[in-house]
Amino acid sequence: MRIGTMTKRTSHDPAPYDRVIILTPIWMGQLVSPIRGFIRKHMKSIGKHIFVTTCRSDEENKDTKFGSENVFKEVKTLVEDKLMLTEALSIKLLSSGTKQ
Repeated sequence: MRIGTMTKRTSHDPAPYDRVIILTPIWMGQLVSPIRGFIRKHMKSIGKHIFVTTCRSDEENKDTKFGSENVFKEVKTLVEDKLMLTEALSIKLLSSGTKQ
């Protein structure tokens, strides 16, 4: 439904910061609802956004249904010209070199 929800009040007001880094997982190729709510609530007061996500898909699958590109497109629509950078951190990348 793409409805944003807020969980708890944030303990710090993001308005005084020039840049805010939002780090969140994506679920099934979708922007999680609490983050969508946060962006909608604070997008006008934040100078620039840097959006980083963790996901299961890798670079080869970023344009698939469950990849990160669809989420990045939605974030770009929400924050318009305030988006500085998007980056996807694959779970495979984060866990490489470690024993399972």
